[in-house]
Amino acid sequence: MTAFRDFYDLVEPLVLPIRGKDYEIPPASASRVLRYRNFMGKVEAGQPVEPHERVLDEEYFEIFLGSALVQMREDGIHPGAIEHAANTAMIDTIGGREAAEIAWNSRDPKAAIPVPIQVPETASTPSPSTDEATTTS
Repeated sequence: MTAFRDFYDLVEPLVLPIRGKDYEIPPASASRVLRYRNFMGKVEAGQPVEPHERVLDEEYFEIFLGSALVQMREDGIHPGAIEHAANTAMIDTIGGREAAEIAWNSRDPKAAIPVPIQVPETASTPSPSTDEATTTS
């Protein structure tokens, strides 16, 4: 009979460095992730969302950061960094580690918005001066 291996031998924990400290983000519970996904599914589909179905910021942070949220706040981490950590943890949970690393590392910490990801040009792109499509050769 095969013995169970340690969980952390199977799954490497998400560890996010902020201000020289590594925050280990615990895995989100399946039921809470499902709640978040159901909420986002309704939002993205333009369906009405009942008040009890909403996932507001604080719950979002709790879902994806778990006990690390308390540690970050005790350490005086800026709310923007906490939000970025929560977004990264959500991406790790739903999209995988590689996507989470890209999201974490694509953020300019001094910028108000994430650094844009380069999108390949298409044959028809909007003109910045007229918002009309122009054709490139």
